Amino acid sequence: MSKWHVFVALVLVFNVLMGVVLVWTNNFMWDSINAEIEYTPLPPSMVGDVNQMVYSISYSGFTVTVSSRLFVNGEYTPSPLLYPLIIPNYPYILFWVCMLGNLGFIALALVLRNKESRLKP
Repeated sequence: MSKWHVFVALVLVFNVLMGVVLVWTNNFMWDSINAEIEYTPLPPSMVGDVNQMVYSISYSGFTVTVSSRLFVNGEYTPSPLLYPLIIPNYPYILFWVCMLGNLGFIALALVLRNKESRLKP
């Protein structure tokens, strides 16, 4: 088995693993967001007066923040009543890991190619 076969196998394994982990982390992130939205209880003092719970989902690179406000008697509350949920944005982080990993593989391929070309007469 040549170095190129090992190299190609390594690249394939890396990319398949990163793809599986990327799908898993995406599901984890959205399950966390949905759980926050579906299972956030209302404060006991507000149960009868609340018309609607309004959620805000904001992305800021490495984190996703889910916060909520109450819509009471036709007006939004000025600030979130419940603590915001801050979730690491794992798919975004893994995207950069995949990009850097593949750039590393490209650099390694160029080094291996140069070494092999120097050895041939």
